[in-house]
Amino acid sequence: MEGNTSFYGLPLPERVHKWKKSVPESFRFCFKVPREITHIKRLVDAETELSQFLERMAPLSDNLGPFFLQFPRSFGPLYADILYAFISHLPLEFAFAVELRHPDFLGSAEYAKRIVDREVSMVITDTRPHVAKNPQSPERTPSYMGKNPIIRYIGLEDIKKNAPFLSQWASVCEHWLSVGCSPYFFAHTDTDEHAPEIARGLHLLCPSSPPAPCWISEGGQLELF
Repeated sequence: MEGNTSFYGLPLPERVHKWKKSVPESFRFCFKVPREITHIKRLVDAETELSQFLERMAPLSDNLGPFFLQFPRSFGPLYADILYAFISHLPLEFAFAVELRHPDFLGSAEYAKRIVDREVSMVITDTRPHVAKNPQSPERTPSYMGKNPIIRYIGLEDIKKNAPFLSQWASVCEHWLSVGCSPYFFAHTDTDEHAPEIARGLHLLCPSSPPAPCWISEGGQLELF
């Protein structure tokens, strides 16, 4: 599950413990690092905030997937050395992934390799369904994605129209699985009503992926927040 609440501030300790008790052993949370670190301080003198965040989320232990640092579009190559230095000191007991939105970062093998070499994975947000690009034209996926590549797919409410994009991502995910990676796929739509169905569709196209949890087709999504 992609956790957005942590982007806006630290969750209360009792809420973290509630999450831990509410999910099965196989469930994974992928929480965003607070915007205080990525957007306001832009990694400068942010060690205290990072330590507080990791300490707060640590009780989730084995239910933690990679935390991801999502940067604003204005966070460009001028910040590259700051980024490399920051991720070089991330604690190894946690997994991390980075989403870079500046155009000069997108699809760049050079930047991606330097990040992956520091044991950090990459995040890609795919918005092609909303900008009428040819679904057969691959999203600019860096050659280097790390052990836990994350896809954030911004899909369409019309389920059938997502099919060509999901087919393409299924091929990419199958390759990642074949080389020992553990990819994550998060689906979003305007209302998120059909997001679980889209994610389920991608999973069914990936025969190498782990077994899916029980599918709840009626009654709406479960709630943790």
